[in-house]
Amino acid sequence: MEGRIIFEHNSYTFTELCETELPANLSWANGIRAFVRAWLNETPSFNLQTSGSTGKPKQINLNRSQMEASARATISHLSIKNGAKALLCMNPDMVGGRMMLVRALIGQWQLFVLPPTSLPLLNEHIDFTAMVPLQVQSLIDHKEGTRFLNKVKRIIIGGAAIPDSLEQSLQQLNSEVYQTFGMTETVSHIGLRKINGHQRSEFYSLIGDNEIDTDDLGRLKIKGSVTNNEWIQTNDLVEIHGQAFKWIGRADMVVNSGGIKVHIEPLEKQLSQLLQTEVLIWKLPHPTLGEQVVAILKEEEVYKKVTSGEKQIENQIDRYQKPKIWALISTWALTASGKPDRAATLRKWQRQ
Repeated sequence: MEGRIIFEHNSYTFTELCETELPANLSWANGIRAFVRAWLNETPSFNLQTSGSTGKPKQINLNRSQMEASARATISHLSIKNGAKALLCMNPDMVGGRMMLVRALIGQWQLFVLPPTSLPLLNEHIDFTAMVPLQVQSLIDHKEGTRFLNKVKRIIIGGAAIPDSLEQSLQQLNSEVYQTFGMTETVSHIGLRKINGHQRSEFYSLIGDNEIDTDDLGRLKIKGSVTNNEWIQTNDLVEIHGQAFKWIGRADMVVNSGGIKVHIEPLEKQLSQLLQTEVLIWKLPHPTLGEQVVAILKEEEVYKKVTSGEKQIENQIDRYQKPKIWALISTWALTASGKPDRAATLRKWQRQ
């Protein structure tokens, strides 16, 4: 049995896809076709670009064996059967989308493919899909989108932080929903956190043969088949509990304001909960403190409240962590993989 790849009005086995010239309306899928052909031709390694969310994007070379190990770990951990129906709706040139293709090839799936869009709607019952938070939020906000999500058995969400408001909305879904932890260097995720239902947890469970440890600063180290059994040092601060871990924040995502280190991600989460809206935190130079905290908002109503002297956060945020600048910009800049780009969004606000 061979898996199939299914576009809106076109369906091919993976072999047929490699042997067929795609029609003009599917020209956006030529990169998918090229990768599938390379995979079936036993190409030993592939180049992928990092997302650029924590630094300048760079090319990473991954061995075929690493990609196979990652795909099999996900398939096994989530008990996805051969021949399953799946949806690829992420950028196929980034690691999240690319690994959906590898899983489909290994698992002989029926893979439905949509061009990357913020509202990936499909009139099918699906066993598995991967999305970024923006896509899931757009579907939750859309009547037909919510119906579609309830037709998906398992959903993994990655590529960016999941806002608390979205996590709460996901409690209403019938689907099993997981947040991923990983990066291009670890060939997609090495841990999954159940974020709805009976087994909802704050902790990521390791998948595959991955091992973890921390350095003297509490930063996560990862080793497994996906890393060629070499330790990879990250800048992620974690708490390890057996074969699970809780993510605290990135050690390099810090605002050093007058000698006080403000961790960006925890502050984003705290402010988002207090204000009941998404908040991005970034930094600008300060003449005496060195750096200052900047909070970026999308909603004008919330912006007016926090800048009008209302004491909504006055007693609930440590005074050293309170933003010195509030910025309002309705459309945030995104990285190639769909993550909010803090620095680019702040530059965009400064140009307004």
